[in-house]
Amino acid sequence: MLPSRSPSVAVSLRGSAHPGSDPLRTVVRVSGEHDPATRTHLSRTIARAAHLDEADMVVDLSGITFMDASTLGAIVNAHNRLRAGSRSLSVRAPSPLARRLLDICGLAFLIDEHPAPAQPSAATALDSWIAVPASDRASDPASDPAQPLVTEQAPSQKSARATTQRAVDLAASVQHRRVPS
Repeated sequence: MLPSRSPSVAVSLRGSAHPGSDPLRTVVRVSGEHDPATRTHLSRTIARAAHLDEADMVVDLSGITFMDASTLGAIVNAHNRLRAGSRSLSVRAPSPLARRLLDICGLAFLIDEHPAPAQPSAATALDSWIAVPASDRASDPASDPAQPLVTEQAPSQKSARATTQRAVDLAASVQHRRVPS
């Protein structure tokens, strides 16, 4: 028999410096054993966290050693309340036992299989920058339908040029209107 761990519920508001926090969502970490005796505490903690922060919510079930349908009921009720307020709730890293229970109850859709990275690295952010030459639209070869839009290049350069061209096309399609004073 596994050693039992006392039930615990901890909250990290979005952007906090706590381990396991998320820059965009509130994280509620649930660990230990949860049953009908802990449902009220779990429900109140989730409700307080939702009230304190207007962010979407993630319930981290990685530390669950036991849970039953009452725990799932608290999570589903919170999911429904948040959804009514145009917010979302997802489950992150469920323990094998929690995942099995979510699957059996048809709630696997709550599991966030591909969570966003906690903090994008500076290299990732800089990789998204592309050089856009300052040029007159009329002299731009891309404006000439006879010219190919993109020449054969490495895939990353090709997609960057296509993205740039879409942005240029969108900007050209927007007509500037003067607002009457």
